[in-house]
Amino acid sequence: MGRHPHPLHWLQELHKESYLWSLCCCSYNEELAKDVLQDAYLKVGENKAGNFSKTYRKTWFFSIIKYTAIDAMRKRKLYTVPVSEAFNLADDSKGTKEDSEHIDNFKQILEELSTQQREVLTLVFYSNLTINEAAKILKMKVGTARTHYKRGKENFKKRLMRIRSNEVKSNNK
Repeated sequence: MGRHPHPLHWLQELHKESYLWSLCCCSYNEELAKDVLQDAYLKVGENKAGNFSKTYRKTWFFSIIKYTAIDAMRKRKLYTVPVSEAFNLADDSKGTKEDSEHIDNFKQILEELSTQQREVLTLVFYSNLTINEAAKILKMKVGTARTHYKRGKENFKKRLMRIRSNEVKSNNK
């Protein structure tokens, strides 16, 4: 007889996306994000995470991460940290100077967005969720999530265009 996969094998498939979401929920504090993700895994493993939904397990698990992070930050009296200080992708990058500048621009733009816009965009673009699923995770109405998504994209684009315009001006000098 063949081996049956562990009933929670789907958590392993979601690990990278779950960690990125945990980072976002923890204001990009890496140690806290790891602790929160571990606590979320434990809640699921010990059946302490509420009603499981096979149909919406990704949405269900991301909600657990979100509210585990809120509790952890409240207990530790942590407040949001600017993305530019905490999201150190450029330090780990072995890319070019141009790559590093693009990452810095990305961090700057994310930092300028509202928390809700940043969270909705992260869930939709990096976790491949629908706006409806993001709304469930964030416990907001779908219309509200759509508004944050639309405004977030618009604000991101405006800021990116401003940065590119400044780069062109400085290169023409």
